[in-house]
Order: sequence, then structure tokens, then C-alpha cells
Amino acid sequence: TVKIGVTNFTELGENIGKVTPLAAALGISIEEVGAMFAVLTKTLGAGKTAEAGTQLRSMLAELSKAGMKAFENFQEAAGKTFPEFIKSGGTVTDALKLLAEHSKKTGKGIIDMFRGVEAGMGALTLAADESKNLSDALQFVTKDAGSMGVAFERMEKTANAEWTKMKANWNDLLISMGAALMPTINKILKVLQGAFESLAGVVLGVADFF
Repeated sequence: TVKIGVTNFTELGENIGKVTPLAAALGISIEEVGAMFAVLTKTLGAGKTAEAGTQLRSMLAELSKAGMKAFENFQEAAGKTFPEFIKSGGTVTDALKLLAEHSKKTGKGIIDMFRGVEAGMGALTLAADESKNLSDALQFVTKDAGSMGVAFERMEKTANAEWTKMKANWNDLLISMGAALMPTINKILKVLQGAFESLAGVVLGVADFF
């Protein structure tokens, strides 16, 4: 999302939470949320991630809430409600295409399909050029997220393998050190044994004295 949008991790982290609870409740993937943020921030420009988040939340809220203008317009366009459409496997991209076609048939603009200006502006931007920008962004984000997952898995396996190898090398080192020091240790033990035997005699003599 950061790579193809005009945002950064700080701005995205502060504002994506405006959208994710509603998106999760509806069944919209995190990849599609990321793609929508990318398209909107690219259109709105630098420093507009908060505005993009507000537009997205307003758009999804109007589409999913019964009695709202966008909810009713989408139901006319698709023959089912927006939540039903998403649950049946549809995407926001496909939903906006249907809404755009309906707006042409009725002679209304996309913005007119919504009650709120922010929701309408978000939908207008995402539905532009038959939602091609959104579709391309979704493909990129999904593919890029998959690549990152593969890379992380590979890194984790490599790290685990290196850790296992390091432990084995350490054990080998301890064994080698033990083997090398054993003759010296044996000599020291013999000396200590003689010293302890002499000491024991002294201790016994003192005991007998008392």
C-alpha cells in the first residue's frame, strides 16, 4: 500500500483503523482495504491519508447500512444488498462497477448515489475508469503481500537452520575442548587427590589431639 500509494507507515497506521473494523465485519479483505487506501492517497496527494480513511469509512458505512441512500441504490443495481454481495464472494471493486453501471442507466452521477459528500467522493475516485486503478492496485497489493509472506517464511527457516547449526557447532566445540583438556585435568586431579590425602592425615591428627 505504501509502495504504490502516496502515504507512509505512520500515516497508514494511524488511519487504517478507521476502516478495518467495518471492513472485517462485512468480510472485505485487508488486501482490498490496502488497495483502496493506495488509490485514494495517490489521487488525494501527500498528507491526505486521514481524509482517505474518512472517505472509505463513510462509503462502506452508507453501502452497508439499511435505509441509507447508497444501500438502496446498490440493492437496485445488484438485486441484493451490499453486505449480501460481499458475503457471497463479491468485492468492493465489483460492487463499484455495478454501482457505476446503475448510475449511467439512471442518469445520475456516482456521487448522487450517496447521501454524504465524503462517501460519494471516495466512491467516485475508486470507480473511475471502470475501477481499473482499484483492480490493478488490488492485484499488486495481493501479489506483494504474498511475496513478503514467502520471504518471511524463507528467512525464518534460514534463521532456525542457522540456530540449529550454531548449537551443534557449540556442542562439538565443548566436546573437543573436553577431550583436549582431559589429560591435564587428570593430572590436576591426581595432585589434588594426594593433597587431600595429606590434609586428611593432618585433620585426623588434630582430631586425635583434641
